[in-house]
Amino acid sequence: MGLKVRDIDISYREVGSGNPLVLIMGFTGTIESWVPSFVEPLAARSRVIMFDNRGTGGTSEGTSDFTIEQFAEDTTGFVHALGLEKVDVLGWSMGGFIAQELATRYPDLVGSAVLVSSYCGGEKAIPIDPGIMSGLADMTGSTRDIISRHLKLMFPGKWLKDNAAAVDQLLSLPADFPSVEVIEKQVSAINGWPGTWSRLPQVKNRVLLLCGTDDIVISPGNSAIMADRLPCCRLVQLEECGHGAIFQEPENCASIIEEFLS
Repeated sequence: MGLKVRDIDISYREVGSGNPLVLIMGFTGTIESWVPSFVEPLAARSRVIMFDNRGTGGTSEGTSDFTIEQFAEDTTGFVHALGLEKVDVLGWSMGGFIAQELATRYPDLVGSAVLVSSYCGGEKAIPIDPGIMSGLADMTGSTRDIISRHLKLMFPGKWLKDNAAAVDQLLSLPADFPSVEVIEKQVSAINGWPGTWSRLPQVKNRVLLLCGTDDIVISPGNSAIMADRLPCCRLVQLEECGHGAIFQEPENCASIIEEFLS
C-alpha cells in the first residue's frame, strides 16, 4: 500500500489488530527486513504498521534533505495520514533515533516507545566505530555477499556458528537495498544528528530500552546512558545477543515488548 505524505509516497504494510504499533526500520532496511517470527507475535495483540523510510524500499526519495529530524517529520505525517492521533512506536537502530525525535518533539503523538539497539547520539553517547559504519554501508558484491557481511556485524560469531538454519533463513530474506546515493545520505543523516541527550529528561512517555550485551555496532552502554536520563523507562539487556537482537531472539523480544506495551 502507498500513502502520500508531503513530498514523498510512503510504502507501508499492516498486520494484526488492537492498539497501533508503528515499527521504524534502521539503516538501509525496508519493510521486508522485519522477520515474521518477530512481527507475528506482536500482531497477536497490536495493529502493527510497518513502512519504508524515505528513499528505501517502495518509498520515494522526495526533495527534502535526509536528516534524522526529517525522518521523524515523515513518520509524523505518515501517522496523521493514517488518521491516527496516538501510536506506540518501536525503533530499531537508526529507527530508534527517529523514535526519540518523535517522543521529544511530539509527546502527545507517542504512547509508549521501544528503543532497540539504539543510542541518544551526540557527544555524550558512545560513538559508532567508523569502520563498522563503513562495513554496513558497503554494497559491493552480490546480495548474498552483502547480507553475509552484515550478519557478521549484526550477530556474535558463536551464534552464527551454532545457528546455521537461522542464518540460512536470514540469508534468504528478500533484500531491496537502497541506492548508493541514498545510503550516503542516510550515513550523513546519522553523522549529522545532534542527538537527544539534553532532551531525554523531558520525555514523559514510558520507554523500553532493549539491547544485546554483545552489540558491536552500537555499544550496549548507550542504553545505560539513556536509562539514566529517561524519567520512566525499563532497561532489558539480552545476554549474548548482538545488534540484531530482535532477529536473533525474535519470539523472546516480541514477548518482552508485548508485556511492556500491555
